[in-house]
Amino acid sequence: MSDEKRSVWSTGQLMEVAMVELERMKDEHGFVRLDVEPGMLLSVIGMLQLAMRHPDVKQRPSYGAVAKFIEDIRGNLKEYPALSELLRRGAIEKYDEEK
Repeated sequence: MSDEKRSVWSTGQLMEVAMVELERMKDEHGFVRLDVEPGMLLSVIGMLQLAMRHPDVKQRPSYGAVAKFIEDIRGNLKEYPALSELLRRGAIEKYDEEK
């Protein structure tokens, strides 16, 4: 689809079409697998954790999905206990200034 067609969608229409596409993707592929450089993954999770601390975010439905995503990543880091612990602490504000 051209960028011109996409630009005429309202946000509501865009969300509606995106939800249909997500269902189609789920039906066709089940899971989305990504190859990500480990440092980039750590950076993305750090940004997600920072965003999750915003007071309004905890009320959003996506909060639980993001928290589960991070926990799933941690579950895959059993061979890397320091990285797993770093991700756990990233969600806890008291560790922000600790060195």
